[in-house]
Amino acid sequence: MKDGFLQLSDVLIHYTESGSGEPFLFLHGNEEDASYFAKQTEFFSAHYRVIALDTRAHGKSGRGNKSLTFETLSDDVRDAMDLLGLAKAHVLGFSDGGNTAIMLTLKYPQKVESLLLNGANLNPFGMKCSVLAGIFLEYTILSFASLFKKELRSKKEIVSLMAQQPHIDPKELKHIMIPTSVIVGQHDMIRTAHSALIAEAIPNAVLITISDADHFVAAKHPGCFNEIVEQFLKKV
Repeated sequence: MKDGFLQLSDVLIHYTESGSGEPFLFLHGNEEDASYFAKQTEFFSAHYRVIALDTRAHGKSGRGNKSLTFETLSDDVRDAMDLLGLAKAHVLGFSDGGNTAIMLTLKYPQKVESLLLNGANLNPFGMKCSVLAGIFLEYTILSFASLFKKELRSKKEIVSLMAQQPHIDPKELKHIMIPTSVIVGQHDMIRTAHSALIAEAIPNAVLITISDADHFVAAKHPGCFNEIVEQFLKKV
């Protein structure tokens, strides 16, 4: 496995790469890094050129000086793909990575061959109330505590990605004209109706619910998850 860095305009982005074939790009969730997809990387690198990025301000990547928004993160992905010589790729985004993948597809549709969204949301209220309440509480505490402890400012900014973003109009999803699969766990932190909304708003998208699984289905049930993704890619 190759482990390296890409110099973007204002930040170093860490990535891993393994395998060969059609490019398959992995985008992790909030407060995670590329290692979240360890089981997917191992499985899919047998037939694909698998690339996993550490999002700006996550993992081994730097923070840079641009605003931490999903628009910025999607620009980072586009720039990283260009540096890696990827004209386009299959894209799997988990949670916040799914939100970035949606934004990437809307802004740069020519870069995405097919789209797999695992636990994505269009706005904070796509999450279940119990989950969102905890995130709001954490963000409020961090907002106050970071006034006195500078080391908490980065944590606050990262949590703000969940508490205050994204803001994607479901009507915009009609412009996504590539093969798309929306994958969620039966007990996902994303509301069932919200995942259905995403799948219904994207032309010809399919919604797949994995029984007895939660938000972290790719990590906890890699066999089932990988099989679903593999079958989707075979049809693309």
